[in-house]
Amino acid sequence: MTEQTWNDKIINGRLTEGAFAGNETLTEIEIPEGVTDIGEVAFYGCPNLRSVTLPQSLKVIREEAFGESGIERIVIPEGTARICEKAFYSCPDLARVDVLSPDTQIEADAFGMCPNLLEGYIACGYPADPCPPELNMSGSPTREILLGHTASGTETNDLLFDDSQSGATTSEPLHNHSEGDSRKRTSLIAYAGELTAYLSPPEELLYTLLWCTCPERHTAKTSARAEEFIRENENLVMEHILKTGNTAAMNGLASRKLLRPENISTYIDEAGARHESEIVALLLSAAAGAGGEDEFAL
Repeated sequence: MTEQTWNDKIINGRLTEGAFAGNETLTEIEIPEGVTDIGEVAFYGCPNLRSVTLPQSLKVIREEAFGESGIERIVIPEGTARICEKAFYSCPDLARVDVLSPDTQIEADAFGMCPNLLEGYIACGYPADPCPPELNMSGSPTREILLGHTASGTETNDLLFDDSQSGATTSEPLHNHSEGDSRKRTSLIAYAGELTAYLSPPEELLYTLLWCTCPERHTAKTSARAEEFIRENENLVMEHILKTGNTAAMNGLASRKLLRPENISTYIDEAGARHESEIVALLLSAAAGAGGEDEFAL
């Protein structure tokens, strides 16, 4: 990349919006020092862009800056203050992310839809604080909507109807209610809107799995949150580990003795059926070290 090319695309420290978008010949790039801001969709749709080196001067990565690119690994410098929404969205080859500063703000779906993102270190642990007590996601209708189903198995095409006065809920579709009930619909939608400021269940799972790949590097607070999520969602966590063959995450789970001993033999069978020999070995090690059930009491 020539100096003139960069000069044409950098204005006052900002790499301009769409600067290299849709470039199919770009395979690697080193963004020069002095760049503080990578503009929206700057490298969007660059399928052959595998390697990116970010400058230490970087402060902001804007929306979809690297969306749908071929990037395989990224290290976010410590001085980076913000990774905007969907900055690395839908990068099918992204396998590792390292966010080095605990102060970096990570927005919604910054690494969403990256199916091969199996390893990494997110210094802050999770991008946002868990849902505050006053919103009480646990057991709420809105939580079930966000998870994609209701407690009764109703698909969320039929959103739960929330009567804010009586506290009653039904599983009728919202469109079945009269115009006079619009206040109640608005109440539910506003409530769901408040929750979207926090991590969605898929994101909670993603960052928990990333924690599993290097639990020893994280704070006690982050570890407590991850372990709680695993206790409540062990089958979901293991389903993703087995489906992706994520030995790094499996190693973290095994080393922390976070699996219920009565479930381990089932996981061994499933891993064996998938020919995941390394995961089988880690599970056998976990089973051998489990001792009595009291030691694994969660």
